[in-house]
Amino acid sequence: MITARFRDERGFGLTELIVAMFIFGIIGTLMITLVVTISRSFTQERAATDSTMVAAVGMNELTRVMRSGTEVPVAGGTQVPVFVEAFADKVTLYAYIDTTSLSPRPTKIQFAVDPVSRDLTETRWAGVPVSGEPGAFSFSPTPESVRTIARKIIDATDGTPLFTYLAVVTDPADPDFGTAQPLDATGGVNSSLIPTISVVQIAMNVQADITARAEPIMLKNRVGIPNLGISRIGL
Repeated sequence: MITARFRDERGFGLTELIVAMFIFGIIGTLMITLVVTISRSFTQERAATDSTMVAAVGMNELTRVMRSGTEVPVAGGTQVPVFVEAFADKVTLYAYIDTTSLSPRPTKIQFAVDPVSRDLTETRWAGVPVSGEPGAFSFSPTPESVRTIARKIIDATDGTPLFTYLAVVTDPADPDFGTAQPLDATGGVNSSLIPTISVVQIAMNVQADITARAEPIMLKNRVGIPNLGISRIGL
């Protein structure tokens, strides 16, 4: 008697296996792409947030100090202007800030961008009363503090400098109202024009992420000097 033998053919054939591997490969690629995309978006968002926070902190300190800028009486009965020097990436001024009402003293303050690190530093010199001349001050040659207030200040693509200095005349109808002061060969406002500065435009362009995975953040503000008593309506 002849007995029929049947082979169990359950399972995948070669063709089915290849198709299944192809499908799983597509699914795996899609999953990896999704994870990479989400990770990249998160990283870019975090970098943008870091730049925004750095710019906001720096802008807050610059605005706070400049709004406190004031003319200062010095030895010999001379009244010196608010600004000592005014460059595109460096400014020095006098301000009554972080002082006391019982013994108010001006402070000489400089903001400058380091050309190598591109960090914005704040340097302060304490005001010292001049002996025999009530109300007059001199300033210590040794800084009382140096600190970094913002990091990675980069040049704006449109060429806007960190600091732009404007002269405001008393009449808003005057064509010279809000005129930006030109920079001379030294890169700063000429000393003869420094007393006319009454508004500073700050354009802080920050790239806190060294890999540049996110676009830099630009914050702009125009800061007037209230202590000069000049109307800035229209600016």
